[in-house]
Amino acid sequence: MRIGIIGTGQMGGMLAAALLDAGHVDMSITNRTRAKADRLQASLPADVAVCDTPLAVAERSELLFVCTKFSDLGAVIEQMRPGIHERHTIISINSNIGLSELETLAPCNMAKVIPSVTQYARAGILLTMFGERMNNQERESLRRVLQTIGAPLEIAEADTRIYSDLSSCGPAFLSDWLNAMAQAASERGISSDMAAQILGHMVLGVGKLLVERGIGFADIVDIVAVPNGVTAAGLRVLKECDQMLFSRLFAATAARQQEINQHGH
Repeated sequence: MRIGIIGTGQMGGMLAAALLDAGHVDMSITNRTRAKADRLQASLPADVAVCDTPLAVAERSELLFVCTKFSDLGAVIEQMRPGIHERHTIISINSNIGLSELETLAPCNMAKVIPSVTQYARAGILLTMFGERMNNQERESLRRVLQTIGAPLEIAEADTRIYSDLSSCGPAFLSDWLNAMAQAASERGISSDMAAQILGHMVLGVGKLLVERGIGFADIVDIVAVPNGVTAAGLRVLKECDQMLFSRLFAATAARQQEINQHGH
């Protein structure tokens, strides 16, 4: 399937790299600043077409990933409209616009996909929402593309914030916590780089236990934490920390999302 990517910032560039790595080589990209798209092209493992306008990308593509700021989304789709046909599917990665509003912008299929940095590793969840115009076959076709770079999970639009906190924001939250752990370890004679390497392998292993073996969080705690052992001593310290931490975190992201929805920034 021919893929177009409009906007080559962090998420657009990540999707381009992941999709190319998965074998989707018929790709066109564009960016408001042409030099930024050229730099991305030079860094990619396969040749892609760099276009000067969103319209040119639309004319060469079927799946159109729009990876721009919310404030630019409407203008970008308007630029593409002369080249848009029913065969197109426009996929917004922005959570701040509803599918019903998207469907007023162009006469084609609309979908929303909220990616994660984990797609760089062709892993992790892609939150997926389909517009009313998409039939089951078209939805499955998009799922098959997404499955090559991660695990698409269909959700209700109303639940986007909490799901995004887990799948898209989660890597940053977890990495910040792991970095603090690595820095604390460095105070006890291990280099922070070595600590980070150990933690990375640990997270990879835990992820496989959770996803591939079906072992739950509580099960892992029970396996590792021998009663009155050293792990149990460490867990007692963690339980002394703010038990409302993640409730407060989710409240903060929800409040910020509401501010963005109301004021646009």
